[in-house]
Amino acid sequence: MRVGLAFLAGVIGGAVMIALVAIARAAGITDLNFGILWGSMITNEATVGTWVLGTVIHLVVSGLIALIYAAVFEAIRGSNWFTGLIGGAIHAVIGGLALTALPAIHPAIPDLLREPGAFAINYGSTAAALFVVGHLIYGVIVGGLYTPVHTHKLPPSATREIREEEAVGVGHEEHVHTGEPRRR
Repeated sequence: MRVGLAFLAGVIGGAVMIALVAIARAAGITDLNFGILWGSMITNEATVGTWVLGTVIHLVVSGLIALIYAAVFEAIRGSNWFTGLIGGAIHAVIGGLALTALPAIHPAIPDLLREPGAFAINYGSTAAALFVVGHLIYGVIVGGLYTPVHTHKLPPSATREIREEEAVGVGHEEHVHTGEPRRR
C-alpha cells in the first residue's frame, strides 16, 4: 500500500470538504462547522484556536480514513474516481449515522453546540446535503489520486511465448486418459 499517497489524498479530500462547508457557512446557508465540531470535543469551547485544532483533527482523520480506502483499492486491485465515489457513498452513510451517537461522547453538546443528528440534519437540509456531497467528493478525490500497488506480477523468467497451436488446442494431442492420439 502507498501509505503516503493515500494519506495525502485523504488530506486533500478533507480540505475540500472543509472548504465546501466554509463557503456555505460564509454564504449564510448553514452554520455547520467541522472545525468547531471536532475541536470543541477537546477544548469544550468555540474559539479560533478551537477551529484551528478541529481543522487539523479533521485533516488527520481524513488522511487516516483514506488508508481504509487504499486497503480496499489494493484488495480490488484498482481505483478511479468511480470506485472512490462508491467508497464516498458508503463513507457518507456510516459517517452520517455515526453523527447520531456524537452527543454521547461530545462534551460541548448540547450546551455549546446543537446535536447534529443523522447526516447533520439539525443544521438544516442544506447541511445534510453538503455532508453527503462532501463525502462523495472526498471519495472521488481519494479514488482518483490513489494508485494501488500490483503485487502479483510474474517474474520475467516465468514468461514464455506460447505457440498458436498450444493456445487454441490445434495439433496432435494425446488423449488424457489413454495416452493415444486424439481423433478428430
